[in-house]
This record gives sequence, C-alpha cells and structure tokens, in this order.
Amino acid sequence: MLSPAQNGPERHLISNVTGIATTLGDEGKKFNQHLVRQFKGWDSVRMEDLPHTGRLIPEHLIFLKAIAQSLNWLQQLIPAHEDEKAEETANAG
Repeated sequence: MLSPAQNGPERHLISNVTGIATTLGDEGKKFNQHLVRQFKGWDSVRMEDLPHTGRLIPEHLIFLKAIAQSLNWLQQLIPAHEDEKAEETANAG
C-alpha cells in the first residue's frame, strides 16, 4: 500500500503501470490460447504418414514439423508494407 506521502504522481504512475500490465496479461492470454489451438491442430498431423518420410529418423521428423509450424505462423503475419498500403487506401477514400 502507498503511504500518505506517496499520493499524487506516484499513485498515478502505479495506476498506469497496473493498467498496462493488466492489458498485456489479457492480450497474452488470448495469444497463448491461439497458439495452443494451433499446436493441437499440428498434433493431429502425422509426419511419418507423409510421402518420402519413411527414410527419416524421428528427430528429423520433429524438426520438419517445427519448420512447417514456423512457416505457417509467418504466413499469418501481415508484412509491414502491405499494412501501410491498406492504411493509405483507407485514408484516400
């Protein structure tokens, strides 16, 4: 708890930090839930059933699965220049 001497700017700063931390925590939970759903989806993919993977050792299959997941995440990101173009188009109209 704040002492009576910590009224004013200190109290305001603590309130701001608390609000920011709460917002970041909420957004982090949403993001983590999204990742968990993606991992569960990838768990259903059996890499050993894919063509030409029978000759690979299990550790390599895990590595290939990790690469595929990473590429999938990258596809979901909007490149910065495309985001800027969309904003320019919206502002022009």
